[in-house]
Amino acid sequence: MTCIYALLDPRDEKIYYVGKTKNLRSRYFQHLKDMTYKHAKDGSIMGRKKAWFEQLQAAGLAPEFVILEEADVDWHVRERYWITRLRSEGHPLLNTFDGGQPGGTGNLPREVPAFRWWHPERGFYDPQGGDA
Repeated sequence: MTCIYALLDPRDEKIYYVGKTKNLRSRYFQHLKDMTYKHAKDGSIMGRKKAWFEQLQAAGLAPEFVILEEADVDWHVRERYWITRLRSEGHPLLNTFDGGQPGGTGNLPREVPAFRWWHPERGFYDPQGGDA
């Protein structure tokens, strides 16, 4: 199963990045590794993500990993949907592209579950303290 996820800034609860993965733990740590990427150019996606990560790190924080939904074979369409939706809601996404593979419209109507938070040590959790 492929997860469509978001990186959320805990300071303003805005989403700054949307992606997809089949391995939550590996992808989370890959994003954290991006914090140390020394050759990122300022205007590139890596440069923008690194600048954001450095701001979080200076505040003693890290991005929160939010599962937007679990997708099946149409993950590319769903990733495009989330990027389009979140941009229209005013989230300052750092994504360079609209996501997914060419050909998907990204705006198929579909009921989606509530966001789910995930952490490599805690697994899925509710940031308000309840069960996820």
